[in-house]
Amino acid sequence: MSFEAADLGIESPLASRLESAERVHIIGGPGSGKSTLARRIGESLDLPVYALDLLAYEGIDFDERPLEDSAQRAREIATLPRWVTEGIHVGWTNPLLERADVIVWIDSVGWSRAAARITSRTFRTALREIRIRRGRERFLRMSDYARNLRQLGYVLVASREYWSRRGEGNRYPVTRWEVEEALAAHKSKVLRLTEADDARRLAPTSAPRGTAQSSTPTNGAKAEGMQRGGTET
Repeated sequence: MSFEAADLGIESPLASRLESAERVHIIGGPGSGKSTLARRIGESLDLPVYALDLLAYEGIDFDERPLEDSAQRAREIATLPRWVTEGIHVGWTNPLLERADVIVWIDSVGWSRAAARITSRTFRTALREIRIRRGRERFLRMSDYARNLRQLGYVLVASREYWSRRGEGNRYPVTRWEVEEALAAHKSKVLRLTEADDARRLAPTSAPRGTAQSSTPTNGAKAEGMQRGGTET
């Protein structure tokens, strides 16, 4: 495939490098489209995709895994020859930043747009789940639906802290400023997307599908950078 680098308001040589990259790390705020971009790049370049939330959380309530467990798994992925990783996490993901050929930072989405995306995606997932249920099962699952709504409410409130000032907020484990600080040491390979259409143009939906296997969950049950709750962000 060919990435559309020429029309982007980003450094074209680095965008071109993505076309032959074997290790790509994608980071950005909640609801910024990391999972979608990771999937498209994985399909285009035939690279396996790893959702870092699966390393950070476990269970239906998305309890935090021990930090060392997450860090160890990140180190294991980093040693692999080819991959795409996506997530909001910093700190324990440093081995991935160091090994990545290109780091894509999606920095084009504010909180209001992110909240709309998170809400829309949550309800789409819920509707899909309702459609596949039969008869009484649709109603027997009401407790699950209520839990998902509570988690959505928590995420919408907590995720706003990503855009808070340095040192403010304690519910969301990372802020935009901390992401920027984490990427500073790797700025020569950071491809920062600042316009709304940059991600779409970088890896268009028409890209040919490869045979890449993805570890991204397909049922929408994903937490991202949350200390509790399980709504995809």
